Amino acid sequence: MLHILKAFRVYVLLSLLTCSNLMATNAKSPTEVVEHAAKGLAAAIMQNKETVDSNASFTAKLIEKHMLPVVDREVFAKLSLGKKGWASMKPEQQKDFTNGLMNRLINSYSGIFQYYNGEKMTFKEPRFNEKKTKAQVQSDIFLKEPVTVLYNLREKDGKWYIYDIKSGGVSLVSIYRTEFGEARANKVLDQKIKDVMHTKLNTH
Repeated sequence: MLHILKAFRVYVLLSLLTCSNLMATNAKSPTEVVEHAAKGLAAAIMQNKETVDSNASFTAKLIEKHMLPVVDREVFAKLSLGKKGWASMKPEQQKDFTNGLMNRLINSYSGIFQYYNGEKMTFKEPRFNEKKTKAQVQSDIFLKEPVTVLYNLREKDGKWYIYDIKSGGVSLVSIYRTEFGEARANKVLDQKIKDVMHTKLNTH
């Protein structure tokens, strides 16, 4: 499980770069939204590159500021845990689990920003579902070799929110779903859920 998470972190870098100022844009296309957001956070990273490279707490707060407002946190948490696990919790527990999972996500990926040095990014037009309530946007970041990331977005209250990210044939939701599935199989899911609920944002 750990080797899958480590391999996925580089690909998730681009997803985090696409989460800046999404709420502020009036762009109608999911692609326009993602591209606008990417430029905003990429600029913030480069302006604070020395701090980003050395201060995990600063980077975690940067991610929290730019990422969380544009993620459909409840849907992400529900898909990651699974319907049965989600339904077993009370609303307040669901809220605590969602917040803890977001903190865990931020803590896990805050260190990857040191690998970004202003590389070129491109974005393709969105692919919509039949009802146009969901969309997928492909983006490529040109490292030594191009890396492709697929963003799954859903429309909610007239805005687009990211609920999953996929690269290299693996999605972020599927990684967490596998982890929680293993905990369920080993009969430690309740403890796993409690651990996630109590996850705090890194402060050092």
